[in-house]
Amino acid sequence: MNVPRAVLWDVDGTLIDSEELHWIAWRNTMAAEGHQITHQQFLSSFGQRNDTILSGWLGALATPEGVRRISDAKEERYRQLIRVNGISALPGVASWVRRLHEQGWLQAIASAAPRPNIDVVLEALAAADYFEGVVSADDVQKGKPVRKYI
Repeated sequence: MNVPRAVLWDVDGTLIDSEELHWIAWRNTMAAEGHQITHQQFLSSFGQRNDTILSGWLGALATPEGVRRISDAKEERYRQLIRVNGISALPGVASWVRRLHEQGWLQAIASAAPRPNIDVVLEALAAADYFEGVVSADDVQKGKPVRKYI
């Protein structure tokens, strides 16, 4: 009996190290909005959905329209950084993705990132053909749970 084997990949921190590009995009977007954020604020929010991040950062100033506008601007900045500078897979990732593909493993992406970000990353890595499916933040109502630190 031939049982299908499958792997789910995250994008940020698994396929690529995108932390610095996200930091630059957030920092510049928030500065353009007149809000300064610290690197620690950014790090404590990394991996969460933008609506959750912005609600925490803006508090009572967060409106649905403002959150959507700022979020869209940040993500476009992030994608532009990848388009201009490129991005590389983390060490070993390309060989694993290729090897698994050659061995018949099904591979998909499950990420809290917006779909256009995933598409830009896969394009930059020339890796779209290795993945049978993608589930992004655009496909779910609730993202990852918020981490609370004491």
